[in-house]
Amino acid sequence: MDLTVVESLRELQTPGGPDLFEQLTVAFLEDAQARLTDLRQAVAGNDRTQAQRAAHSLRGMCGAIGATEMAALSDELERTAVAASVDARLAAGLEREFSCVATALRALLRTSGNAPPA
Repeated sequence: MDLTVVESLRELQTPGGPDLFEQLTVAFLEDAQARLTDLRQAVAGNDRTQAQRAAHSLRGMCGAIGATEMAALSDELERTAVAASVDARLAAGLEREFSCVATALRALLRTSGNAPPA
């Protein structure tokens, strides 16, 4: 996790306003799960187009929330899917990295006094 991105997101918070970091984190966790489901389906069906789309979406979301390693893996998976094939090993690595990112984001929410999403 790039904590400078996290801090930049937290700096956007306005007094008395909704917790922007919490909203972005919850949206990221939900959307990333959906894209990873798409990716699993793409791997199972060897669907390069679906894999490329899912990886592309993940790359953008990861960059916005500060999940730099996950963004890099998504980028590599996207390029591989466009050029050659669906790489199941990269997809599995992306799933593992998501688990780490989700844990880190939930911990960041706890430290800011927010309940982590389920």
